[in-house]
Amino acid sequence: MPPGISDATVPNPIFNLTPAATVDEGNNWVNLSWGPLSMTNPTVVGGANGNFGGGLPLGNYGITTGSSAAGRVTGANFTDAPAYDFFNTPRKPGSSTDSGAVRLTSTGGGTEFTLSPGAVDFGLVPMHSPTTLDQDIQVINTGSGPLTIANNGTINCVNAAAGCNPPSFSIQPSPFSTCAGTTLGAGESCVINVVFNPTSTSQALRTASLNVTAGGITQIVALSGHDTIATVSVSPLTPALTATPANTVAVTGTRTLTNTINPNTNADAGPYIPSAITLTRLSGTGTFALGGTCAVGTPINPGGTLVPPAAGSSCTITITYTPPAGATGAALNGSAHLTVTGYGTTSTAPLINITYNAN
Repeated sequence: MPPGISDATVPNPIFNLTPAATVDEGNNWVNLSWGPLSMTNPTVVGGANGNFGGGLPLGNYGITTGSSAAGRVTGANFTDAPAYDFFNTPRKPGSSTDSGAVRLTSTGGGTEFTLSPGAVDFGLVPMHSPTTLDQDIQVINTGSGPLTIANNGTINCVNAAAGCNPPSFSIQPSPFSTCAGTTLGAGESCVINVVFNPTSTSQALRTASLNVTAGGITQIVALSGHDTIATVSVSPLTPALTATPANTVAVTGTRTLTNTINPNTNADAGPYIPSAITLTRLSGTGTFALGGTCAVGTPINPGGTLVPPAAGSSCTITITYTPPAGATGAALNGSAHLTVTGYGTTSTAPLINITYNAN
């Protein structure tokens, strides 16, 4: 290394990685160097061609039969251990592996792969909502040789967190997932497409693991998703559309929908999402008009009973009945049916399914 400034020289330069020389206690120069780990000394000339780094190995990093390091890693430590050893050889067939950087009798390999990302969280999803947007998981050949992948992986509870429920997750088939039967060259990748199915019968955090096996090694991606729940109260239609004597001008009734679940005390609290709001005239010659602030696709958020209520925790549905002009008696009568469906509650039945009479 070229000589540089002594550590004791004042003023000392701002710290950097420029090579420098210093002296030890006996005022002898000590050369400092650093670099990647190497099997041989890069300053020693050797080998058939007399190249630097061609000398004898610096050490034997493998272990032999009977070594105390063989088969010593089990349980949680086995789970945390790298999938490959220093020579790129799979080190996890079975339920135990060897201590250190090299697996027993390792001869080196060319297959290695990585899953990215290592965990996928689908977040909070209202119960019974449509299947979530998909998440892509890349399988990347990070080795030097070809890697053959038999399928698009499996979903199970291996090393999954509490609340494991494999049916809550699905692997999308081809062409969304592209790994099954694929041979990847070095640096190439394929995709496994996973979705969350919020169709459970009770709200909770749900987990599972995606397992991908190739080259004798299984790698795992942690999956999670959370079904949320809403409790919606619906007020009566006020005022009623019938009157004595009968209405001769338009009358409007209002129903208020409120999500009463408390997000501060219930970790599973979530919105109710209307998917359809319809009003169908059944009889009469008058007109029925649907209105209000409730809208398809607009969430009714939890927290309607808080003080003050959470934003967007309630909305209204209005029905305006206009009797036929100049009509009298029975000609003023009519009826219409109101239906409100959505998702986010324990039941899949319509939230409102009722017929209203008007006059």
